[in-house]
Amino acid sequence: MEEYLKVLFLDSIIETAWLTGSIIIVGFMLSGIKQKTILNINSSIGTKGINATGMIGVPIHELSHLIAAKIFFHKVKSIKLFQKMDDEGTLGYVNHEYDKHNPYHQIGNFWIGIAPIIGGTFVIIVMMYFMNNTMFQEYFNLFVQPVSTVNDQLVGMTIISYAKTTLKMFSAENLKDIKVIIFCLISMCVALHMSLSKADMKSSINGLICIFAGIVLLNIFKLKYELIFNIYHYNLILTEILGLSLIFAILAWMISLLLRIIWPND
Repeated sequence: MEEYLKVLFLDSIIETAWLTGSIIIVGFMLSGIKQKTILNINSSIGTKGINATGMIGVPIHELSHLIAAKIFFHKVKSIKLFQKMDDEGTLGYVNHEYDKHNPYHQIGNFWIGIAPIIGGTFVIIVMMYFMNNTMFQEYFNLFVQPVSTVNDQLVGMTIISYAKTTLKMFSAENLKDIKVIIFCLISMCVALHMSLSKADMKSSINGLICIFAGIVLLNIFKLKYELIFNIYHYNLILTEILGLSLIFAILAWMISLLLRIIWPND
């Protein structure tokens, strides 16, 4: 019995990590990049630069929270899609309530908390479709490529293909197209404000515990073993998609660093 419980607990942890790990890791990375980028912008062109990027990225961030809250039937009390940065650094918010005894509401806390990452990435992909359809098709083919096995060689080949496709986006030929430049600028603003606040992270932790408990129950009743491979496939695709937003966040940081060097705010 003790050995069974150990295996059950370990398997459930691994499967929870496969299901949510990519989003959590990217969320922390985006938060770290945002902090450094905001510091650079504030040290060069000041809060007006932060507000300018926030006018694009923050409404998408807050709308993502709002949509997820509605999906999980949370009661939305108040919402501010965008405001000039206050003394606490707040640019927008969604206040919501939920029933702590409702498992669906609790699980929703995780998805509501990380919703800006999913929503922001979705917006970037949709913009790519309309502004550079050729690049979108290349990414789409990469995301939906059939996977017959999960191994190191597959992961390596996927990373190489992803890197080649991404580099094409920033080729000299593409950057001659004004639509591509606009797409990149908007995507940087969106990616910069996809990161999670402390409140988002705290809310997500509560939901993650409930997701783990649900996976434990599924494992106890052996209801999901035939779906494990699909979870692996899902995680591989999700990592590729989220990587697109991470690239734009890093690009925003690089530009902010350049601004801080050539245009210091004395």
